[in-house]
Amino acid sequence: MPDMKLQSLWYLRRQGRVSGPFPERWLRRDLLLGRLRPEDEISLDRLAWIPLGQRTDWLGAESARPPTDLPEWQEERRRARLRWLDERRLPDRRTRQPRPFPDAGEKRSRRERRAPERAELKLLRQRHAELEQELAARRERFLGMGLLLVLLAALVIWAAARFAPVRPIEVHLGRATSDCRAPAGPQVNWAGCDRNGAWLRGVDLSSAMLAGAHLNSANLSLARLAYANLGGADLSYANLEGATLQAASLQGANLAYASLKHADLTRADLRGARLEAVDLTDARLGLALWSDGRICLPESVGVCLP
Repeated sequence: MPDMKLQSLWYLRRQGRVSGPFPERWLRRDLLLGRLRPEDEISLDRLAWIPLGQRTDWLGAESARPPTDLPEWQEERRRARLRWLDERRLPDRRTRQPRPFPDAGEKRSRRERRAPERAELKLLRQRHAELEQELAARRERFLGMGLLLVLLAALVIWAAARFAPVRPIEVHLGRATSDCRAPAGPQVNWAGCDRNGAWLRGVDLSSAMLAGAHLNSANLSLARLAYANLGGADLSYANLEGATLQAASLQGANLAYASLKHADLTRADLRGARLEAVDLTDARLGLALWSDGRICLPESVGVCLP
């Protein structure tokens, strides 16, 4: 068996259950205070075990179970020694008074270990919990209001962007008033509206009112503009490839640099229109009124044949 004097940590076995290791001074103290029994076993290597009762050098005059024939002064000295050894004899933090020293072998009850909570402390803790719940409810309420305000602001911004007029000044032509917010469709009245760069490919604008409209660089390829009024409209750089412009009015319209490839301009009115660098490749111009007022022959394609 190893030399115990050279060791300081011991394993403890009680009723077959092993715990530790513990310092030797802790085991000596618990043995003196009666917390350990002589039949409890100790070991340095958990292989060789010896009962605590065989460690006579650990027992002394301060044993928790002393002889009954000790003089009074020795008994008082022994009890004082035990009080000094007991680490549970610290002042009670609740009362600031030292706990009574229990008799040998006596265990303190659970009630002694923790005294009932005072009524004022219990009331204070309950009030604190109520305040926490109230603050949590307020936070949730304010968060909901904040989210609602954000959603309302987003809705206002979206509505302002969606329903804002394209041009603030409306054009009055007789009794009809242009509606720049109206969707593209037959007979729509976009007179004087700003549609620069609009994507209107393939839309049906038959008989639409587009007089004075700004359609610069707009994409109107394959659009149907038969009988539409485009008088004075700005169609410069617009893409009108394959568009249908039968009998459309283009008087005074700006078609500079516009592309009218394969467009159908049969019977269209082009008097006074600007045709600088316009692309009329394969455009049908039969019976159209040209910019100088002459009528194109029915077989005119790509160029107006007088």
